[in-house]
Amino acid sequence: MDNVFQARIAALAEKYLKGEEIYNALKENRPEGMDIIINPQHIGDTLWVCIFLDAYKKKFGCKQILAVVPEYQTELAQLFTQIDDVLGLTAEEITALQSYIGFNQLWYSDHIRYGFFHYTISLNNSGVSFNSMFMGVRDHNFMNKSRREFLELDDDCIKNGAITPNPPESASKYSNAVMILPTARTQLGDIPESFWKKMVDMIKDNGYEVYCNYNNLPYETLVEGTIPLSTKLVELYNLSRSFKRFIGFRSGILDLIALGEGNITCLHPTYMDIDGMVMERDANIYDHLYQLNGLESLQSYQYRAEWEDELLKAIVENI
Repeated sequence: MDNVFQARIAALAEKYLKGEEIYNALKENRPEGMDIIINPQHIGDTLWVCIFLDAYKKKFGCKQILAVVPEYQTELAQLFTQIDDVLGLTAEEITALQSYIGFNQLWYSDHIRYGFFHYTISLNNSGVSFNSMFMGVRDHNFMNKSRREFLELDDDCIKNGAITPNPPESASKYSNAVMILPTARTQLGDIPESFWKKMVDMIKDNGYEVYCNYNNLPYETLVEGTIPLSTKLVELYNLSRSFKRFIGFRSGILDLIALGEGNITCLHPTYMDIDGMVMERDANIYDHLYQLNGLESLQSYQYRAEWEDELLKAIVENI
């Protein structure tokens, strides 16, 4: 066995032992009547679980829920009244917990539920890899399938109430303003900055101020001509009814604004798959949270370079 592989095995073993320690602490300190839901992924994935936890409580008869989330999502999870307590973990702790749960296939055990796709674990050139075992097609039933796998909830669980928190009433400061969100942490594909710049100029020509969601993160873009606005997740949620419209990539951030019933224009870029094929995301599938909230103001567009002029005109006219 070469030294590199030995080092990876040792690192994985270390993660496993740390994950076991965290898991046992959760198990041993869990009050009677509480279920623990582990949400290890991005903002949109966490929101998709949280909105159904009222239905989860009713189905399984648990009195309390502890949500385990990445630490940057702690305040976000606290928005939901059906969550009784929140534990934020570092990225390293989340990975360690996933290592232990995955090796032992502990998707629901000891009243601890893993709230994302089940997976296998492998070693690769970059270290540990979690490989989803979900084999279904991402069709119009995809969200029902994922809800069944994550939470064991029936397709009609929405009837039990997809409870969402209520943001404050809109602030007049932004009533004549548009916010653009030109980047997303996990987006597939890209839209050139020149497109956003043209859009900003057209929106401003129509008399609106244009803000850009910008927190000086490495993957973010500040578009020329916009006013940068740095916000925490909860602060942005609280502004969801304040702006005339939010325009951006389909992302967890837009999911959050959708829960606050903000006016959204969602853009879906084309992207290259692993075989170099040009792919498109079906807006009817990926706008699931917006449809769930019944957002009549939703505008959703597929971006293609050859459609730029028509697309810009449609976006600006529908603000």
